[in-house]
Amino acid sequence: MTLAPAQENSKVGNFNYFTIGSTMSLQTPHPVEWRKQALQHQMLLRDRKASALTYGRFYQRLLDARVFATQLELSIGLSVSKGHVSKALKAARLPPEVLRVFGPEPRVSFRVVDALTELVAVIGVKRLTTRAGQLGERSDLTVTQILDSLVRGEPPSHLPRSIKMSVGRGGKYIRIESPDIVKMISRLQELETALNLAARMAGL
Repeated sequence: MTLAPAQENSKVGNFNYFTIGSTMSLQTPHPVEWRKQALQHQMLLRDRKASALTYGRFYQRLLDARVFATQLELSIGLSVSKGHVSKALKAARLPPEVLRVFGPEPRVSFRVVDALTELVAVIGVKRLTTRAGQLGERSDLTVTQILDSLVRGEPPSHLPRSIKMSVGRGGKYIRIESPDIVKMISRLQELETALNLAARMAGL
């Protein structure tokens, strides 16, 4: 059995994936050649600084084709961390509506995947998909603006612009001032999520 070049519709970005010529059960030993080719492709993606989504779709194909039986086996075989594999697969499994909001594929970075995973834990994948569908494709917005909109469920033009933040006495807390403070308190969990997402995007 050999790995064949993918068809044109199997491309993601500038990278071709592998298609499997025939299926193979988990009990059948995996041909060494398949894994060699997979490792070579992994190195190619790394050299080209592939997006989280590109990695994720590649890993998903390898798992579906039983080139590797588990995520752990895949991470060992391709010499990448388990966390890298897990995040990449989460990116590939995001609803199309959510991915479409960000526009160009490279904008779905590993940091964005972390932020979206946290958001799903708070509002659920169904609400996230609905909010993304309402936004549509928004290449005109920054990634942070898109995440803010997804958190609040409102278009960017409706996001509050009057929030002021300052360091509290003693430097141990942050003070927030806004004419909409009552509304903010009623949606404190969403505000906390938005701040956490912003911190992640800033690398904090």
